[in-house]
Amino acid sequence: MNILIVDDEIYSVQGIVNALDWKSLGFENVFTAFSMKQAQKVFEKETVDLLLTDIEMPKGSGLDLIEWANEKGCSPVTLFLTSYAKFEYAQRAIQMQCFGYILKPVEPQKLKEEILRAVRRISMEEMQKNGQSLSKYWNSFSMLRREAFLRDLFDSTIQSEEKIKLEASKCQMPREIMEKDFYYVLVKDVPTDESAEWEKELLNYAIRNVLSEILCNRTDVAIPDMGDNHFMVLCDADRFDSDEALLDACNRAAKECEKNLPGMFMLFVSGRGNINQAPEYYRSLKTMENDNVQTGTFAISENDFTEKAQIVPEIPVGDWSEALLTHNASKILQESRSYFSRTYSTRPLLEKCYHGIMQTIYTALAKKNIEDKRSAEQAKDSVNILEITESTEIFLQWMEIILTKAEKKLNAQSNHGSIVESVHQYVRAHLDDEALNRSKIAAEIHLNPDYLSSVFREKSGQPLSLFIAKERIGKAKKLLITTNLPIKDIYIRTGFSDISYFSKQFKHFVGVTPQQYRKSVFSSTSKPV
Repeated sequence: MNILIVDDEIYSVQGIVNALDWKSLGFENVFTAFSMKQAQKVFEKETVDLLLTDIEMPKGSGLDLIEWANEKGCSPVTLFLTSYAKFEYAQRAIQMQCFGYILKPVEPQKLKEEILRAVRRISMEEMQKNGQSLSKYWNSFSMLRREAFLRDLFDSTIQSEEKIKLEASKCQMPREIMEKDFYYVLVKDVPTDESAEWEKELLNYAIRNVLSEILCNRTDVAIPDMGDNHFMVLCDADRFDSDEALLDACNRAAKECEKNLPGMFMLFVSGRGNINQAPEYYRSLKTMENDNVQTGTFAISENDFTEKAQIVPEIPVGDWSEALLTHNASKILQESRSYFSRTYSTRPLLEKCYHGIMQTIYTALAKKNIEDKRSAEQAKDSVNILEITESTEIFLQWMEIILTKAEKKLNAQSNHGSIVESVHQYVRAHLDDEALNRSKIAAEIHLNPDYLSSVFREKSGQPLSLFIAKERIGKAKKLLITTNLPIKDIYIRTGFSDISYFSKQFKHFVGVTPQQYRKSVFSSTSKPV
């Protein structure tokens, strides 16, 4: 397949090109154009299966481009990508049978979903073309049409009851589909290393066979591939005595798939509803799957999941802060592991635990007057909450890392001697910094400036400002007697703002000016080396 991306904004085109892995989506070539004229040249030389175009462009709009392409006998599946949410645009796009209408800016994931929908439409149209001339493959083609119908139904491409009835009739779905109630089951196949050894189409065929046999009691059932290893199963509600009976069947199907095929299989099960409710149930099941962080092979109903997801504990911030202060972070980890082992974990649960852990750490640091604003901002920027809440294992690993860091800060703070030594080391390494002061030092060693001054005076017997001044003068004395550097260079290297203030401070501490000090140390015949 080939795609043509058209937009007069060059950076917009480049952003779209770089946003997705086009090869994995089935595209051999990605063509680009920045005007209608350039796009026409691509159409004249290449086959364009999917057109992704802006609407408003100088010297010919996206709508004009579609009209021209239709006149030339080109009929690409078309997605409009535009910044303008104008009714007349949408109306004309529908009249021209545009497949999709996307508003800028669009997230890469949303763009990918729309592209995948378009790819499925391209595949369906290709199958239809082939099927028209290959009658001996009618049964297979009919199944593909039914799967395409169900995909469009779940994706909300087909919406009104009249349209659903019409499209269902076209693909020869059973007539009773409009009167029956169904259960909807979203199946997620989580690949393992062994999955790579299977040819993809063969594996999907085998998965469909197991699902249709156990959940539908027949093998000629349309089970659409929804992309990214997801399938949707439509189960006749009359086949099951209760919701529990369906869930039992789903668990059997999941275990049977795992037993005979590579991968782990998760089945998310809806309540019962008619065919018009299919898009609503699909969205609900996708949300449920997104919030799930459990791993392994299992089946769970929407009601059970909702009930479990509402069980969110109060985080014992006070107790956990005390545990941190007493150097017992392992207690927090132990209690968390114990809780997760007996609880059905969901993403909202882990997100609440994330905020609880951060509050625990900040509370403990505040009790010790440790300022960690910069570290907190860095931690916030570096953590992707979606990534650390993908599973309980990943979340526990993150917990261990963040708690260990906090414990180290608290341990360092509890040793006042180490604070004084840290100040000594930092000051001596930055004497040439004119802006060296207690606030800067406190920020570097994660302490409150007032607390730092208090501890330093208590343990060293002198104010921090006096220590900095003495260290500056000490370095100046060393440079005066060991180098030939002029005094104007020495005051800069010791962090003084100007030579006059340097001389005044030097005389205050040493009793003589820098020049007098250098002369008094060396005789007229000796020179500094």
